[in-house]
Amino acid sequence: MRIFNRTRQSLIVPVQIADHFWARLQGMLGSCADQEIPALWFSACSSIHTIGMKFPLDVIFLDRNLKVVKILLGVPPMRWMVYSAKAHSVLELITGRWDTNLISLGDQLEFS
Repeated sequence: MRIFNRTRQSLIVPVQIADHFWARLQGMLGSCADQEIPALWFSACSSIHTIGMKFPLDVIFLDRNLKVVKILLGVPPMRWMVYSAKAHSVLELITGRWDTNLISLGDQLEFS
């Protein structure tokens, strides 16, 4: 799948869906910064942690309608928790593997 920004009419990056228990539990743990899929989407989730990570992440929080409600860039490894009370899902993106100018607060995203 790919993330498409409807607001800016642009493709962002390929995304993998963490849609079952083990995928959600593992997240990007054990991954390397040069992996093929630079983004992971957690549906029905409002927080993530970076305990055990080896590289920083950019984290994008989305509401139920996939509108961007919070963006955190360069969240370092070993961070206990980052969250948004308004979020319904979370995108983890590998820092440096995508153009951070492609998403802003309030943008409407979709997955295709």
